[in-house]
Amino acid sequence: TASTGAAEPDWLPDGTPWSREFGDVYYSRDDGCAEARHVFLRHNALESRWRSLPDHAGSVFVINETGFGTGLNFLLAWQLWERVAPAAARLVFRSLDAYPLSREAIRHANARWPELAGLAEELIAAWPPLLEGLHTLDFAGGRVRLQLHIGDVTPALDEYGASQHPELAVPADAWFLDGFAPARNPAMWTPAVLHRVAALSRAGTTLATFTAASAVRTALTAAGF
Repeated sequence: TASTGAAEPDWLPDGTPWSREFGDVYYSRDDGCAEARHVFLRHNALESRWRSLPDHAGSVFVINETGFGTGLNFLLAWQLWERVAPAAARLVFRSLDAYPLSREAIRHANARWPELAGLAEELIAAWPPLLEGLHTLDFAGGRVRLQLHIGDVTPALDEYGASQHPELAVPADAWFLDGFAPARNPAMWTPAVLHRVAALSRAGTTLATFTAASAVRTALTAAGF
């Protein structure tokens, strides 16, 4: 499997990471943490849904994400899961990135939020070699699983429905659509990609995204959302 190498961002004067590949920030310069909580956690109603999960080993909640980036969304979901989810339930967080960051870039990008420092260091310690394909990382004694696909969006989403990976074939309960803006990264937002998102969902699956681009709205509606 080929190595992609680390995507090293530029750093704006306020410390915000800037993607050289896409010419865009990784998160809001005002408060990326607050934005992510508002867009992805709140608008997927995760706190209330997680509080009501059954407390047994077969209770699994699956989040699929397009665009892992700095890992901020994953860290916030993990933090909330630890706070409100039943002890026996499991979170499976699937994400993808064609341009993964290095350990040091992830550390630097999340350093402005001390409340995430412990979880961020666990993620950094487990960060895999940057090889194309699927990497599975377990945290919190197995209560939280990160399934990270390094590579382009289409093969990643194809793998998420593959029968040879039974756990990956489980539909998502919620989606975080968080690739760079459609104008900067159009390949992440094509109708074909969003139809694949729908195919990996079930009745009742929710979806949240920061973009209000009309083409994305239209494609999501056509896909059944």
